[in-house]
Amino acid sequence: MIKFFRKIRYNLMSENKTGKYLKYAIGEIVLVVIGILIALSINNWNEEKKVAEVEKQYMKSLLSDLAKDRIDLINNVDFGPIPVIYNDSLFSELQKRPLQGREKRIYHFLLLYTNGILISYHDRTISQLRNSGGFGLINKQEISDAVLDYDVYMRESIRFNESSRSNHFINNDILLNDKMYDLYRVEHLKDSAIVHKEDMNKVAYPNDLKLQSYDDFDIKIALNSMSKVRTVDENNYKRAVQALDMNIKLDSLIRSEYLQ
Repeated sequence: MIKFFRKIRYNLMSENKTGKYLKYAIGEIVLVVIGILIALSINNWNEEKKVAEVEKQYMKSLLSDLAKDRIDLINNVDFGPIPVIYNDSLFSELQKRPLQGREKRIYHFLLLYTNGILISYHDRTISQLRNSGGFGLINKQEISDAVLDYDVYMRESIRFNESSRSNHFINNDILLNDKMYDLYRVEHLKDSAIVHKEDMNKVAYPNDLKLQSYDDFDIKIALNSMSKVRTVDENNYKRAVQALDMNIKLDSLIRSEYLQ
């Protein structure tokens, strides 16, 4: 092909047809430019295709992480009301008098109330996107914003959950429980209490259960502590509900864009 064009140029020059040669030269340049543009377009198309495939793989991986989060969050949402409900039940029971004869109910509510939820976060893909600058690969701004919002909310929820388990109110409540209750006799029954939360008679509580203190002042302090812990548990539950809602919406958004 190159020899063919050279022969044409040679013939035009040898015949002294300068005007035709210039037109031919310009045409040849145009053809070369067109060829380069076509090659660049094909190369860009191939690169865009590769980027789109990497983006899709990231989204599939993110969907897998979201599915794992969703399992945990559903469990938290299902379980989350239990500590709050039985905090209220124990609070009410401790206000009654006499407390003697109510010990099984008190211990049953105690075991249920002292179960806090634990929020976990599977952030492998989002961490990869962040560390590699991969957020720039996400073509849809709506999805990029939703991923970032979910990431921020989940990390905030983890920090809140972890700090709530180590804050003064929780630690103080644990110390009060050690003072008020004979915990070593019932701690092993916690799983059974959860399974039979509606029927404490199916839990193998010892018949001679007693409180370690029946003093009204100690009980008043315990009630005050329980009120503060209830706020923490309720906030953790609300965060789990919100996180689950964000998870479901993000999953749906990704599927509608990448898996149609």
